[in-house]
Amino acid sequence: MTDESFSVQLTSLLGFAHELQTQIEGIAVPMNTLAAQAQAQPQFGAFAEASALAGNQRAALADMHALLGQLRQAIEFAENVTNTVAAGYQQVDHDVAAGLGYRGG
Repeated sequence: MTDESFSVQLTSLLGFAHELQTQIEGIAVPMNTLAAQAQAQPQFGAFAEASALAGNQRAALADMHALLGQLRQAIEFAENVTNTVAAGYQQVDHDVAAGLGYRGG
């Protein structure tokens, strides 16, 4: 049997979770920009292809907004998992310290 061990640096794990939260907040800016652009009336001119071009632009904006929404959900999931793992390690550390009689301080 081999002795396999590892160490977890909780501060690094929590820092990673914080960075994920920063990324989630950062995605709001382009999502809001896309939403504003989708609400604006494009000014392509008064010719036959302009309405088709405007429709294609609206569809592209909606697709990009949806993709950013999916990205945000994936990052939120990763942040939740990271925080859950960190909380689990913190609890184990607390339990081990309590078992060894460490009272903190």
